[in-house]
Amino acid sequence: MLGRALRLSALLSFLTPCASALAHGPPPTAYAVVSSDADGARVVRLSTGLALRRGPERFQFVCPAAWGDESAAPLAALDDGTVVVGAVNGLMLMSPDGALRPHPHPDAAGISTELLRTAHGVFSLRITQTGSQVLAIDAQSARVLWQDTRNWYSIGARDDVLVLLRANNAEIEQLTIGSSDGKERERQLATLGTPIDYVFARATGGASYVLTLTQNAPTLGSLSANAFSKIAQGASTIAGPLRIGDATLLAVDGQLSRLQNGAPAALAEDDYLLCLEESDGTPYACTPEGIKRVRAETLAEPLFELSWMVPPDLARLSEGKPRERCDYQWQDMRFDLLALGMSLREDTAEAGVPVADAGVDAGLAIEPQGEEAGLERGDAVDAGATQKRGGKCSASPVGVDSHEHVLAFALVIVAVRVRVRGLARS
Repeated sequence: MLGRALRLSALLSFLTPCASALAHGPPPTAYAVVSSDADGARVVRLSTGLALRRGPERFQFVCPAAWGDESAAPLAALDDGTVVVGAVNGLMLMSPDGALRPHPHPDAAGISTELLRTAHGVFSLRITQTGSQVLAIDAQSARVLWQDTRNWYSIGARDDVLVLLRANNAEIEQLTIGSSDGKERERQLATLGTPIDYVFARATGGASYVLTLTQNAPTLGSLSANAFSKIAQGASTIAGPLRIGDATLLAVDGQLSRLQNGAPAALAEDDYLLCLEESDGTPYACTPEGIKRVRAETLAEPLFELSWMVPPDLARLSEGKPRERCDYQWQDMRFDLLALGMSLREDTAEAGVPVADAGVDAGLAIEPQGEEAGLERGDAVDAGATQKRGGKCSASPVGVDSHEHVLAFALVIVAVRVRVRGLARS
């Protein structure tokens, strides 16, 4: 396990040549719409924390300190708009107005590596001292749907089944279980020619896919008859696939493409794409600047932009270290965005540029969770070292704005697994 963590660390450093120009690691990124309504994206998952809509083109930053953490957490929305947060100390619930509270069920304790919203509800893949569990979650309960003594890496959904993936050296194992009863349906085991660092479950249009990460490159494929069929291989990133009508889209190394005859064919789109997903029937793509709607085979209007963010309401956190931690997290993100050339609303307002008042409400009702330790502020940003196109840093280049956030999250998962195994031994 430690070897896998070291390989992921080396791969992450290889894929983030510009991260050292920033004060706090990889650049801030929006990489999922967690919840939507008639007015568009309502909750957006960020590489650090989340953004909660407070008005048109106005999103308030919710810092990880609100749930007692320093980085991103798994997120998924219930049908009523409540967001399930996979906090380090257990599941939490965020109501539509932003108030956070611990999940009331005793089985909600523990570390969730992934949260998944499906047509059949919200599910959590959780690691335990003895293996892995899948929980079925609603606002009142967290029911153990399935469990195993082995460590499973990722969870996806296809029709009425959940798809689980794990890797062991060069082997990939895929297991499908019923989303209602947890009964095992089908198992696939395939051997690749290269040891696998991590594996992610992908699904769209009733089909399931496998994204593998190795020292060499990310590879997208599928499992059938105990064999892995490669669809695409990238140098740094693969986003998608995403089914829209009769077309299946993906982005290999940021380039929007359409699957034709089992292989990607590039489309005329200049934005570097970091994700291709769907939320409440709305297909979207993540770009270095934010998230855009996908219409047919092109990018359309923005659903969220990082420049739309406004500061957290620090008055809603306890005085002292919880409030300081949240302020540090906001300032870290703000400094890095400014270094990438993005002007935030608070900065344009301070400079005398009028910003329309979108009626932001009183703020977030958040209670501190977990250890209330302070943070060390990062080094100053060298803004001049971050400008670039075609191999150097900028808000929309090829080099830094790749899938490093997914890799970083995978590294966090591996580290968590090491920690939990240590607890089990003790």
